[in-house]
Amino acid sequence: MDVKVSIGEEVVMNTPIKVEVRKDKGGTSLNNASATERSAEQRYPAKVYEAARKLADVIKGANVKDIISTIETLACQADSSAVFNFRRLSRGSLLHIAAATGESNIVRLLLERVDAHLIAARDDWGNTPLHIATKAKAFGVVAMLIRHVRDLPDVEDRLLLRKKNNYGNTALHEAVLARDVNLVRHLLNEDSELVYSANMDQKSPMYLAIDTCDPQIFQVLFSPSLDPSRIEGLPPVHGAVARKQYDLLGQILRKDTKLFAMRDSRGGNVFHLAAFWNVPEVFKFLQPETEYLAQEQDNNGDLPIHIASKRGHVELINKLHLVSKWVNGKGQTVLHVAAKYGREEVVRYILKHRDLREMINERDDDGNTASHLAVKNLHLTALMHLVLDEEMDPYLLNHEGLAAVDIAGLSSQTGLRRVEADDVINTMLVVATLVASVSFTAGFAVPGGLNGSDLASKDDQGMATLLDNRKFQAFVICNTVAMLCSMASVIGFLFTYLTEIHISIFGCHLAGLLLAISLPPTSAAFLIGVILTIEKLPWLAIVMVILGSIFVLVITAALLASPLSEEAPSSHPSSDIEPLSRLHDIISN
Repeated sequence: MDVKVSIGEEVVMNTPIKVEVRKDKGGTSLNNASATERSAEQRYPAKVYEAARKLADVIKGANVKDIISTIETLACQADSSAVFNFRRLSRGSLLHIAAATGESNIVRLLLERVDAHLIAARDDWGNTPLHIATKAKAFGVVAMLIRHVRDLPDVEDRLLLRKKNNYGNTALHEAVLARDVNLVRHLLNEDSELVYSANMDQKSPMYLAIDTCDPQIFQVLFSPSLDPSRIEGLPPVHGAVARKQYDLLGQILRKDTKLFAMRDSRGGNVFHLAAFWNVPEVFKFLQPETEYLAQEQDNNGDLPIHIASKRGHVELINKLHLVSKWVNGKGQTVLHVAAKYGREEVVRYILKHRDLREMINERDDDGNTASHLAVKNLHLTALMHLVLDEEMDPYLLNHEGLAAVDIAGLSSQTGLRRVEADDVINTMLVVATLVASVSFTAGFAVPGGLNGSDLASKDDQGMATLLDNRKFQAFVICNTVAMLCSMASVIGFLFTYLTEIHISIFGCHLAGLLLAISLPPTSAAFLIGVILTIEKLPWLAIVMVILGSIFVLVITAALLASPLSEEAPSSHPSSDIEPLSRLHDIISN
């Protein structure tokens, strides 16, 4: 069957244009009017766009007969070649729209009429028709497009397969995202190199297979000829850790240890990542054939055990210390790292460990011991454990000729030192005393008063008149908590004046915490007491409840964010320098 499209003279331009598009018996396109197509598109842009838009609407209907009929109609209105090759539709070219339908017959009809270069044309998102067909899971269209490119002279079919869209995805990436195993297998057979390519998110098709939790596709991509060193972007094994696919992680280890040992751009292997995220399940793969990975340094010179120490993961240190080196690229042990980052629980664990405690006086490449680093970084809690250890040598010098005690003395002379540490402690002591006094007074001057001896029975004399009232009972509880905590806080602050550093630190910690606990109950007790005296006027009581609740919450939030409620005041420099000064005095004496 021959389809002849003829366009006569146009009145506007007075230019005769004749184009013939024939379909021979073999189905080969005889379109040789690319120059005419460009000329027509430039001369009649509105006409060409309108004709292309109408044809696009027909293509979306996926009816071949309607498409042929439309072609014959359009032949009388505009140049057919310009219409077929029009690329500025909202969804790309007509070939893009046809590929999205997934209908091979429609795509074949267009392939016989479009220019060869259009098969690699991109839409606004950078997708070629092959990308679109892959997203539509149209296996027949994908195969047809690849065959068509292969048959074109002077065109390498792999160029189309390796083209990336604006997101860096090849057709294989899109096939993995579409979770179509057959398409993945077909594209991989066409070009096995696609498995190595990374997209804009640094994810290869193999990583995406894990990222989409599709182990079946991963098995297709995982071939014996795979070279892990050529995989671009993120290591797939890291994706298995991120997605907690530990079974798949085991399969990778059994099939290819090189893939299991892949590193990321920062030089970290799978154990570095697991140590950072605290994933103990990964360390069950710490076997004789993988122990060397626990001794590898990342780009910062850290081993997995140092990452675990930096993050405070004691359980992982316990797993790694038997198979790992103790020193990183800077000559620092895990104790150095823990002291530097203030990981008090790690410091305590190491000092209690029979073997690891030997690190206490080890020096790094700068000559610093763990104590030096704890002092330099103002991590008081970690420093306390080091100082109290009998084997700690406070006189070891670093390469600057300074001992830990010297750094403590220098730190106490820097701008970080609070002006008057005693004034701060005295202020908190006064606050604690005031809270205790107010609470003590409120305990006897209760709302509603006490039963007198005249009207009350013998058993009720001296009892609170509102004893059975639930609000009064809440008042008593809050007031008692405030009283006890504030009194204990006063005693705690007194301990800060003792010369024993560990008692002083403990007293300051405890007193600050108890003072922080006492303030919200004090506010709550006052609020309840006021409500008890005005509850006969509901609107006023409601207003007081709302206002009081807001301020109690504000006070509580402020205390939680303040140094008073922090267990480790090392994050607050002003609370660290005074004990450092005391450390200097104690060791010097």
